Amino acid sequence: MIRLIGAELNRLLSRRLTLILTLAVIAIVGVFQLAVVQSVSPPSAAEVADARQGYEDYRKDWEANHDAWEQACLDDGGAADECAQPEPTEADWGLAPTPFNEIAQAGVTIWVVMAMLSAYLLAASSIGAEYSTGSLGNWLTFVPRREKVYAAKVVALALGSAALAALTGLLMVGAASIVTLAVGQPLTGFGAVVETAARGIALVVFAAILGFCVAMLTRHTVAALGALLGYGLLVLGLYVVSFAVPVLSSLKRWQLETNVVAFLMHGYQYQVIRRVVTEQGVDVEGAIRSLGFGAASAYLAIIGLALLSVALLVFRRRDVT
Repeated sequence: MIRLIGAELNRLLSRRLTLILTLAVIAIVGVFQLAVVQSVSPPSAAEVADARQGYEDYRKDWEANHDAWEQACLDDGGAADECAQPEPTEADWGLAPTPFNEIAQAGVTIWVVMAMLSAYLLAASSIGAEYSTGSLGNWLTFVPRREKVYAAKVVALALGSAALAALTGLLMVGAASIVTLAVGQPLTGFGAVVETAARGIALVVFAAILGFCVAMLTRHTVAALGALLGYGLLVLGLYVVSFAVPVLSSLKRWQLETNVVAFLMHGYQYQVIRRVVTEQGVDVEGAIRSLGFGAASAYLAIIGLALLSVALLVFRRRDVT
């Protein structure tokens, strides 16, 4: 089994697409460091002078009126998080550098999204190419036990995608940390950033398994990409229609992307739309719902195991020639 996994890993790493996708994610990580430099660097004296008056005027206005602003928003049916008027800070007005944890968390989020898409494409194309070229059937003549071949492919993809995620994630966090220290700023919230990046590695592996299973079931890379695009359009359609049919917004709890965000951020608050009866009649308002890390983890685990099981059943019975 170890030799079979090694062979699958060698095939995966020798593919040109693996190198291209890895370099693409690394390039995005590198470009993002420009934003890190700009965010964590202290503003110049001229920039401070330009923003100081606007900041002081807004702060006076906020101190006098923020309670009234929040109440007016709530009276109009807004959600509590939408109506909150946080105290203005100098960083908001460019008078102080952005804390490391804020810009680094944004970078980690961008990296996770790009790495997940890359892992999905790489996994889908790996099995899709084997079906389209007929190499899968040829491979089974050397190793006829399909369960063993299937397990080796899944393990190899998991290891390969984890390596891709670990490499690029280390580059993202490491480069942002070096840049921040280079301009003389502290690494505030470094531990939380590392924890988020670690959870991101698990999500990249999940995306690879998802891409592999979808391509295994459809037998084509293009079909797997179409399924991803179709799901995106479905989510967009649900978002638009939910304003006319508020009950559909409750489906957000069970949408894949909601659980992915809750897993990555160790908890997530989202908004649903509901109809309420007021003195003026029926109105529509937003309500905040919370999704915990544990619930999101269980959801993703069930989805992953279900897809792996279905794909295995299909692979065992399907003619691959």
